[in-house]
Amino acid sequence: MQHSTTVGQRKRQHVDSTEPSHEGSPPRKRQKGKQEVEQQPEGNSVAHRNTSLHDDLLQDATTGRFIRSTDAPRVVQRLLSTVDESHPKIDTETDEDGFACKISFYSGGPFKGPVSGTMCSTRDLAMQSAYFQVCRRLFKRGLLDHTYFPRENSVTTSMASPPIESSVSAKAVHMFSKKSALFWANTLQYAMKRLYPTFITVQADGETHAPFILLTRRPIPALPIITVFESGRKVTVKMQPGAPWKPSQEQIHQLHGFTLRVFRTISNKGLGSSIDKLPYLVAPLVCSLTSAELKTHSWKLPSISGLIAWDLVDLAKQDWKTSLISEDGGLLAEGDDVAVQDRTVEFTNRFILRAVRYDMNPDSKTDEGKDETFLERCKARVKGFEGLKLASQPMLEVEPFPPFSNCLNPHFIPQPSMSRPRFLIPELCHKFVLPASLFRSMLLLPSIMHQVDQLLVAIELNDALFDNTHDVEQILSATSSLSTYGELNYERLEFLGDASLKMMSSTYCYLKMPRMKESAIHNARQKIISNRVLYDSGVQAGLPPFIQNKPFIVKIWQPEILVPGSEISQSLEGSEKGSQAQPKGRRSKQKESQLIQWLPEKTVADVVEALIAVGYLSSGNEGAFRTAKALHLPFPDVQAWSDLWAMVVPVATNATLPIESIQAVEKLIGMKIKRLDFLTQAFTHPSLYSDEIPCYEQLEFLGDAVLDFLVSRYVYNAYPKLAPGGMSLLKAAMVSNATLATVTVLTGLHKHLLHSSDTLTKAFATFETELLELQQRERRKGEAGTSGQYWLETSPSKALADVFESVLGAIYVSDGFCMDGVDALFDNVLKPFYQNHISLQSLSPHPSKTLYDLFHQLGYDLHSPIFQCAETYFLDQVVVHSVILASATDKSSSLVSRMAAAAALDALQGDLDFMTRTCDCRTAQASKKQPSRAQLGYEDGED
Repeated sequence: MQHSTTVGQRKRQHVDSTEPSHEGSPPRKRQKGKQEVEQQPEGNSVAHRNTSLHDDLLQDATTGRFIRSTDAPRVVQRLLSTVDESHPKIDTETDEDGFACKISFYSGGPFKGPVSGTMCSTRDLAMQSAYFQVCRRLFKRGLLDHTYFPRENSVTTSMASPPIESSVSAKAVHMFSKKSALFWANTLQYAMKRLYPTFITVQADGETHAPFILLTRRPIPALPIITVFESGRKVTVKMQPGAPWKPSQEQIHQLHGFTLRVFRTISNKGLGSSIDKLPYLVAPLVCSLTSAELKTHSWKLPSISGLIAWDLVDLAKQDWKTSLISEDGGLLAEGDDVAVQDRTVEFTNRFILRAVRYDMNPDSKTDEGKDETFLERCKARVKGFEGLKLASQPMLEVEPFPPFSNCLNPHFIPQPSMSRPRFLIPELCHKFVLPASLFRSMLLLPSIMHQVDQLLVAIELNDALFDNTHDVEQILSATSSLSTYGELNYERLEFLGDASLKMMSSTYCYLKMPRMKESAIHNARQKIISNRVLYDSGVQAGLPPFIQNKPFIVKIWQPEILVPGSEISQSLEGSEKGSQAQPKGRRSKQKESQLIQWLPEKTVADVVEALIAVGYLSSGNEGAFRTAKALHLPFPDVQAWSDLWAMVVPVATNATLPIESIQAVEKLIGMKIKRLDFLTQAFTHPSLYSDEIPCYEQLEFLGDAVLDFLVSRYVYNAYPKLAPGGMSLLKAAMVSNATLATVTVLTGLHKHLLHSSDTLTKAFATFETELLELQQRERRKGEAGTSGQYWLETSPSKALADVFESVLGAIYVSDGFCMDGVDALFDNVLKPFYQNHISLQSLSPHPSKTLYDLFHQLGYDLHSPIFQCAETYFLDQVVVHSVILASATDKSSSLVSRMAAAAALDALQGDLDFMTRTCDCRTAQASKKQPSRAQLGYEDGED
């Protein structure tokens, strides 16, 4: 008997809603001091390792999670729904032995023929078996992303990572283990029978970089574009997956030799590693690939068949050099993709061949005005020089390759080579085996792989705590401190996350303490947002090991991956247990230092706030609140942001708000007010406060937090490259009492305030008169379109600012803590006002003071302007590290400094990453502030 059915929408919903069973999972070993769960290989030989750890399990290398047969139906349905694929047809056959299922996909599906499961005792088990075979085949093709592997419920409850030890001298600094990507440890368990290629293309202005292939035992998950820096120039690296490939043993042997040659030449060290311990292989391409050739389809990845340059692989495996000159004296290599060496040793300098100078020969003069020839120089400097075989040969004009360095540091710019050209004699040189464009790309490989490792760690964090809902690159930014010296760091996200957390905690405390005074609510909020609470929550969530707080050090780079169970790891575990430490050499200390890191409590707290910002950017307030809960912040009794509305306590008031007041607010936001009781409270001054008439105190507290978030979000988006110091200056100007009082008067909201104070009435009238006069004066003298902060000369009543914040809070509560109403008020009122009146140039009456404050807030040393006096004019220049940022000339000495400072602010506003690109004072200061390892009690101070 045969039964046919199609899995419909109801079935898919049922499968999606079913939690996987974790019963019967294989035992897994947990490394002490580590939070990740890892499978240990059974033996050291690759030949004895299985391609799959268990026949009935599929393990994801990135996260270590599993797919069992019970999970398979849901996994396949989720995968098909993401690619808009028609659901498959299931054929079930029955006989006396049981049930068997075949799954057939429609045209365009992943498989042409049906996929069959094993014979099972029940229909459900047979269907699970067939779906599991689909998963297995997708897994082997590299088409099963880590996001499809079911999450284990126990992960977030077992990740707490208390510090290993605390500093003996530096306050609030602790030692934590440092997370390495689980991907590499997991992939080393697989034999190199099937390799998964990743095409790596490098794009940069100027020099050509050849693409290459990275071959791993399991597919690298999808990663964002990586940015590295070559001699200060930005270079983008794109990684695209390829179809799995089954190499022969001879091909693996050749690629192993080529990979070791690459590692030896880029580091100029005698690096060697067995194939068992190498996490990846590299291979050159026969040609550059177009984006069309690398385009991936739903179920098909580009093949590497015929794309590997095997001639180059074999050549590089055998030797590091080839001949540059033939026996008859002709050059064997010319062009712009040739690399040469001037010594007969493997580890030396290498040069890019820029030109063959047939107008020169070894008897040419080395420099104009000097009598020494190139040949004479060689006789004087080359030991045992026996002369040249070829009397007449052209000279090679060359340029040295960039040094092997940390290419993740945007501030590192190597010293430029001599301005005059450099020339070599061909007979005394060798052609380097790798083309110049390929070697240029390979010099970036260690930095690229370090960034890949950091992104893989970020993916693990995203999976473990945030259910893969956040952007991975933003997570890496949020977990990277300034001490990494990289382009990414958490500071801008921390600025936004701080405001988001302040709004969430203010909302929570407002609802939990509906009748309490503002001071009591403020104190309750501090118990949520203080750095100590954030640190404790981060530690409870297991966050510190995921934080990137160390720069990439190329001097100790090695291709092998430090995995749990290694000698260094065991040494660290011994120190955790308190065993007596054996004396270590400098090299061992450097390696061991890569497995631990010292973190200030403030750094962990900042990372928590930055991750909250990532949550907001992914899913708004819901995402931010889910992130806060995942990070164990103290929001008991509330599981989701949408639950807050149920906690609202209605306002009981005898005050009556005139219809004109209601209409005035509704006109500003362009929508109806849902809860008039809160708006009435917002317009009630404390002078009318009684048991029957509550005042706006609590709503003002809430509105202040909402305004802080709205302004922070606006500055974050409007100034995408401005550092937090500059953003803080702008926010302070936008939320000041004087600014809010001005907005209140200009919108007329102060006219609707319910109060019983004659003093307040007079203060409002006086400020309104002064404000209108200053406004008229500013319009008369100001330029068309914009004007400055003319209201700074006044001293308004704080009640005016309180009114605006209270109304903002009332709208926020009335909308059920939805942002629609407050966003409308911000877009209709505040945003145009800020755009017209508040900018970097208008922060102070004197631009020089603003420039000084900006430099101070950004953490850079103040670079004093250069002031020169001529006969008829004054010249003022603002110079940053020998770079002229702005200059001005004028007959007035007092005016010229204002003009130069204003021009500098204009330049910074147009090029907000100028300081990051030009000045490293801030990172140098951060490095100086880091306590030494001996000071922290980790080392004895001896070399």
